[in-house]
Amino acid sequence: MTDRWRAALRDLDDLGPDVSVYRRARQGPSHPDVPEVPGRAKRLVAGVTAVAVFALAAGFAWRALRPSGESVAVAPAPGTVVALGEDGSTLWPENTATGLKSAQAEADAGNLAWRLDPEEVATRFANQVLGWNPGNYGIDTTPTSSGQGSVTRVTARLTRYTLPCPAPVNDHMGPMCAGGAEDIALAEPVTTGAGGIWSVVSVTAPTSPAAALEAQPGLVIANDGTSVGSVEGVDLARTMAGSFIGDVEGGGPCEAAGGGSQEGPRVVIDVSVRPDPAAGTDCGPAAPGFVWAGAAVDSERMQLTDPLDGGMVFVSFAAVPIVVSFPENVPTESAGRTEVASALSGYTDPAGWSVSYPSAWSVSPIDIQSRVNIQGVVIANGPGGLASPNAATPGPIGPDLGSASSDLVAVGITATSGGPPGGLPVGDDTPLPLSASDLKVAPGTCTVCPAGMDIQTNGVGYEIALWAGRDASEADVAAARAIIESFQGARLGSGTVTAGWTPLFTPHGGFPKGEATAVVLAGAPELRRLGVMYVMHPASGPIYALDLVPDTCGEGQDQRWDAQTQEIRVTCPDGTVIRFDPEGRPLPGNPAGADRQLEAYPVIRSWDDQFLLGVSEPFLAQPQWTP
Repeated sequence: MTDRWRAALRDLDDLGPDVSVYRRARQGPSHPDVPEVPGRAKRLVAGVTAVAVFALAAGFAWRALRPSGESVAVAPAPGTVVALGEDGSTLWPENTATGLKSAQAEADAGNLAWRLDPEEVATRFANQVLGWNPGNYGIDTTPTSSGQGSVTRVTARLTRYTLPCPAPVNDHMGPMCAGGAEDIALAEPVTTGAGGIWSVVSVTAPTSPAAALEAQPGLVIANDGTSVGSVEGVDLARTMAGSFIGDVEGGGPCEAAGGGSQEGPRVVIDVSVRPDPAAGTDCGPAAPGFVWAGAAVDSERMQLTDPLDGGMVFVSFAAVPIVVSFPENVPTESAGRTEVASALSGYTDPAGWSVSYPSAWSVSPIDIQSRVNIQGVVIANGPGGLASPNAATPGPIGPDLGSASSDLVAVGITATSGGPPGGLPVGDDTPLPLSASDLKVAPGTCTVCPAGMDIQTNGVGYEIALWAGRDASEADVAAARAIIESFQGARLGSGTVTAGWTPLFTPHGGFPKGEATAVVLAGAPELRRLGVMYVMHPASGPIYALDLVPDTCGEGQDQRWDAQTQEIRVTCPDGTVIRFDPEGRPLPGNPAGADRQLEAYPVIRSWDDQFLLGVSEPFLAQPQWTP
């Protein structure tokens, strides 16, 4: 990699598309498949399954002083609950103190009239989050003692009616025919009495199928903490559990979904997000979030990372707000100097990836425009010292190593585009966080010591370089390695296509070999063109997706993956049956229009554990490909 850089800097006019470099960028890293987590959730056909919840306890503190006497915010120790109205004390519609105060101000101005009625807040939660249709449930509200002075709390019991079941029962309607209940706890977090807004504090499903979280709202837990508990399974539904850290309104950079669901009596929910120095996030010493568990009937959207966004139909649901403590983001004294998270700055590249770097360091863009294009950035412990552009490449072309100072330490992160078309699909992304311990540089032994690595993020190949001059300090070399290890990929937006890839879902519930699941693509024109895709996980080989044609054969069709016969099966309203085998071959008896081989598209697992679909072009051969 660094050889290519030196060649580019020495004589850019002669730069050409080196085949090996292009192949490396296209194919990405080579690493073993991530092992499956035993007992991941599968589609439930009957029985009782347990999932989710936690109980933690300890002491709580918000204080700290630097040796200089300057007061600084620190990570709260895991322990008692935060006060009502603080970050992490409420669940919905806001979970931050700033959001709550803003909503109260809106209500004081004569807006948000619905927030002044706890029953209306509970009703909107049922419609927007639980997915319950108005008229299919009743609601009763009961004032309760809060245990915190005179603050009034209300519990809204939502009772779902037992309805006549349509025939045939299918995945989307069957469980909703049965009755059920949700208890929604509400409180006035800002102003009490007349004029105070109401917020959802927690949610519990008290009756079969039951879901409850054994944690008090606002409990402070440590980053990388876990939670355990139970939710009762339900026929034809999917049991799920997870956690979400950050502002539920999506107003800040500290946002991370996590956790998963498993079949069995217990499940561990990961409650964690990488700290600021490792991820370039801005969570600070603490961040609000919530843990949740439930059963839903919409298998098309079961992998939703934030259940409060809506789009699900929950048979049972439970959620509790929490506060996550980040001791990693607290100032510390080390080797006679203060290492403070706030001394780091965050850089976000136009391509979407980000790193943290020492605030005193320089950031310089790279934009090599030639037969192979290279875009990225150089972050250095001094002025960038970029080599001058030339006629072939008018953009910045990287550090001028020939005139660099002897104590130079710099990191270059670049992506390559262009070059010859074709080649096999890339493999899975490089796991994050990166480790830079293998990047060996030995200041004092060379004028400018180079080292580098190749990685892949969201299906795009990146090259990372580390340069160190002969007089470079160990501290600056360590800081450069920390920059590399802070690398975080862009989070791709649903319905968008970035560099030929679009996110499908995050397989929190597991995706065993021999299984398949349908996904309906929407958003960008190339996604709407594909429509219904079946994501396939073969017994051997990588995951891929088949473009179902036709997408539908009429309203009321029954379309599904038949795990027993290992085929995609579509039963049309007129009784016609359309079938395809796992590789997309039409089976005998298919009608005209459904008698052609389905096109297969690559699927990879991204750095943040999403499945990404490559939509640029289908496979030219059978989907049993090797990255």
